[in-house]
Parts: sequence; C-alpha cells; structure tokens
Amino acid sequence: MRDLFRKFPDDATAEAWIAGIRWPDGPECPRCGCTNVQHPTAHKTMPYRCRGKGCWRFFSVRVGTVMQDSKLGYQEWAIGFYLHNTSGPTLRGFVQDRSADGAMVYSDDHRAYRGLPHHETVRHSVAEYVNGQAHMNGIESFWAGLKRAYHGTFHHVSAEHLDRYVCEAAGRHNRRGLDTLAMMERMVAGMVGRHLPYADLIADGPHARKRDAELAGIPPGHPF
Repeated sequence: MRDLFRKFPDDATAEAWIAGIRWPDGPECPRCGCTNVQHPTAHKTMPYRCRGKGCWRFFSVRVGTVMQDSKLGYQEWAIGFYLHNTSGPTLRGFVQDRSADGAMVYSDDHRAYRGLPHHETVRHSVAEYVNGQAHMNGIESFWAGLKRAYHGTFHHVSAEHLDRYVCEAAGRHNRRGLDTLAMMERMVAGMVGRHLPYADLIADGPHARKRDAELAGIPPGHPF
C-alpha cells in the first residue's frame, strides 16, 4: 500500500497516469474524436479543449467514463482501481499480516475475503448492512474522519509518514467518547517521556512504529 501511495502521491500524478492509459497517442476529444486538442486550458476542472471545427468543447479525462459525475479525486480512483483488481490470496494475506492472532475480521461480501479465519460478513450486495456484530459502520466512520483531516487539515500526506497520520487519526478516534477536558488531560499525561526530536521523526524502524502505536492507544502485540 505504501508503494501505491508513492506511485500516486497526489491527484495530478494519478490524473496523468489515467490520461496516459486512455490516450496513449495523446488526448482525443471524447465527443467528436478530434486529436487537435489544446492543453492545458484556463478552465478549473477541464484542462483540455477540442479545436475541432464546430466542437470547441472543454473536457477532462473523466468525460465519457464512469468517473464523469464522481466527486472523488483521481488519487482515490487510482487506489480504487488497485483494490478492485487485488486477488483473493493477496487481499487475505494483507489482512492476516495486519491483524492480531485470533482477531475477528468483519467485511462486506466481496469474494476475495472468503477463506479468512474468524471472519463474518454483511451482504451489501443484497442491501444488508448489519449482521449481528458484523457491519462496516465503524470503519466507514473512521475513514470519513481520516478523509476530513486530509482535506481540511493536512492537505498533503507523504507516503513515508502515512502510517503516522493514520495512527494520529486512530488516537483521536479511540478517544472520541471523552469530553474535551478529559481528552486534554489524556494528551498532557501522554506527553511524559515522549520527546520526539526531528531526527527521530524522520527515521524509520520498529521502535518508531511501536512508539506511534502506543501514542494512538493501539494494544501491545498488535501487528503494526
């Protein structure tokens, strides 16, 4: 996953990748097929303009695709393409490598998850969203909070520190039931012995990751 974010660090990189696959010989108007195309343009969301006689339409790589009416960024689409094409063994291995032994795994009914031990599902394909303890509400809530932090606070997340951003979000999520004062007190108490020089911040290794996990309230022994 880290390699994936390195490949697509932002929307612009993902957009260029998608455009290169869609138009290997250069941009083509999706309406009239003309290859005489202006790029870039001053349009905020339509970086191409057809120069074909009688057309002159602005367009983007989204036009004429399943992405056309989507509000998702190109980076999210590129990651979605990756996840959609992940094989069962790869996905199950990814989940098991990152789950504590004996942990119950909840997922939707995507067939790539079949074969996981300690696994329960909800069948989104038939509009089932809760099945006993199995549901996606918790992870969807966490994911929504992480996306809000990305767009509203961080604006950019480096691949090298992606896990730390996720840990920060996990820490806030795990303390969401506390009132403001209790949360502040928990943060102050957690500062003791947590001096983090810049050199250690940019260093990578198991000790740094263990510290990040502890700060996020992730239990000892959990694969991180």
